Amino acid sequence: MEKTKLIISARNDCHLLKGCYIKKSTCITDINGRTLIHFDQLDSTAITAITQATEGINNYYFHTLKNPSHRSKEFWKNFIKHFGVYTRNNLLPFTSSNTASMHNCEHQECVNNLLSSLNPLSICINKFVQEHYKGLYEKLLKLEWGSFAPKLFGIFPMIAINYNTISDFHWDEHDELNSLCFLVALGDFVGGELCFPQLQIVVPLQAGQIVAFSSHLLLHGNFPITRSICHSIVYFVHNTFFHHHRNFSSVYDDFKKGIKRDRKGKITSKLIAKQDLNNSCGLNKFTKLTKPKIEQTQIPPVSSDLRRKQIST
Repeated sequence: MEKTKLIISARNDCHLLKGCYIKKSTCITDINGRTLIHFDQLDSTAITAITQATEGINNYYFHTLKNPSHRSKEFWKNFIKHFGVYTRNNLLPFTSSNTASMHNCEHQECVNNLLSSLNPLSICINKFVQEHYKGLYEKLLKLEWGSFAPKLFGIFPMIAINYNTISDFHWDEHDELNSLCFLVALGDFVGGELCFPQLQIVVPLQAGQIVAFSSHLLLHGNFPITRSICHSIVYFVHNTFFHHHRNFSSVYDDFKKGIKRDRKGKITSKLIAKQDLNNSCGLNKFTKLTKPKIEQTQIPPVSSDLRRKQIST
């Protein structure tokens, strides 16, 4: 209830914060010296990487708009996609459906081209973390997610790409509490400032800049984009990547009792084939669309993402 009040208050009063801008490189910490918001300029070596990432994301964005059968539900409803590796409640990390292009294998080449275009920028972000947050860098460097999921973004298991869209005020409750997310904006645009109502701070992020912040602790959202197209990339890590946050007690209990469950978690007496943890071949079915489905062509009435439901289209 308290969080709901804070979100409603932020929506109503965010216009009052437009004078509280951070325009210079700044690091804001709590009383224990832990970073809350770090706004900075990426070094000169990042210019080419930003240009390449912007071109790659623009190509992906317009290609997907022009080819309805290549639109995933996440893209078409929310204009956001997650690439990389999830854990959630699984025993092992797994590649996201967007990365594997599960909705249409014909789209895989486009995904591969996008990920390739992001590689130089990912190297720059990793370098930034290593220089400014050595302890966090070493902590994330030790993360392992097995042979089923590639390391596409260095120390980060996952990225989110926001395609010309903004977020309502929210907390990222699944992000690791003792970590930071790292956000970069791409494009030549006006508006879209990142707002932190609890601290009464606004960050007018532009291409070539980066903001690191505690996405789990801080309420945050965007002002509207008033001109041109703005994409953004968020590098982050979910808390379930750290084993002490993952509860496998029910799995162990089932094993002790000899209980078998199907992939939906229902108890079954059928023989369940054992999975070879060193071979993922044949585990997934490839979907190939020759024409778009209805839901890929009809404009969704509302966003399915709670972070975007209060934003008009």
